[in-house]
Amino acid sequence: MVANVADPGYTLQLSTALPSAGLPKATFRFPLGEVSLQEKEEEEDEQVKNLLSVSGILKGQFLKGVCTAHYNDEELKLRYRYKDDEMSFLPTLSLPSNALSFAFKRRFGLSDKLSGGSDALVQI
Repeated sequence: MVANVADPGYTLQLSTALPSAGLPKATFRFPLGEVSLQEKEEEEDEQVKNLLSVSGILKGQFLKGVCTAHYNDEELKLRYRYKDDEMSFLPTLSLPSNALSFAFKRRFGLSDKLSGGSDALVQI
């Protein structure tokens, strides 16, 4: 089932698998991203626990690039992407693991380009 709110940029969607085994997945979409809630089963000590899983994406313009935040089950990934005709730069930070990575590409001519990247674990 999909419900469109008064503004066309906003949508609420409820979906479930058949046969239904729990609560439906609820997704709220808005112009800058979306947030989803879903029931999830997790086994612990031979007992099944029903948990509520939260995930979401938020995107927006920042300086001359696009900044993205992606949250999924207690993990947050922050990414910035800058791209123009000659260069692209993509740093990424994952929390709580503190993993930092980046990639870059520089074009000098039609056939000449330089690219590279790196991964690191940041201790804070």
